[in-house]
Amino acid sequence: ERPFMQGLCLYGYACRMAISCLTPGEPERMRHMYAQMRSVTFPDTHVKMQIWTQADGLAYFRLINTLQDVPILDRGIFEWV
Repeated sequence: ERPFMQGLCLYGYACRMAISCLTPGEPERMRHMYAQMRSVTFPDTHVKMQIWTQADGLAYFRLINTLQDVPILDRGIFEWV
């Protein structure tokens, strides 16, 4: 009944959030990012990102819909140098 956000758009937001948290001001350090799409999201949805640093240069993440407390992007991997 109304427009939804495409997965690539959400992936881009997640990428920017991860860069600002893990390599602030140095986006060129990013090497790899992966995530699985889990749910549909609409433009007015509030989101938060949960990040767990596993090792130097490796973090896991997920993007959460804060209103419904469900993952939008899940099983995410972010790698940097």
